[in-house]
Amino acid sequence: MIVTVQVDGGFAFFPKLNAAKTVDTETLPTEEKKRIETLVKEARVWDISEVLSEPPRHPADVQTFVVTVRDGDRVHQVRAAEPVTDAALASLLDFLLKRSDE
Repeated sequence: MIVTVQVDGGFAFFPKLNAAKTVDTETLPTEEKKRIETLVKEARVWDISEVLSEPPRHPADVQTFVVTVRDGDRVHQVRAAEPVTDAALASLLDFLLKRSDE
């Protein structure tokens, strides 16, 4: 499974610093691989709408998150503006963003 998160917008947005972050679970230790797969399942990524929320008409420093999950031939993308109100999706985003900062 390949999971990509892209962050757009927000305070002091610098496009080159906000490049998409990609995680290929096949390259991870078993425990971390299982954690990401569990978070994807709990977030119901395969079942939810592609657009959970859009930023307000004139967003001021609002971030938009785009999560793309690829598993074999299946690909699904979910877009959500902050605040991300879906707790499971927020947990997935939090994990992926913290992991990519390491």
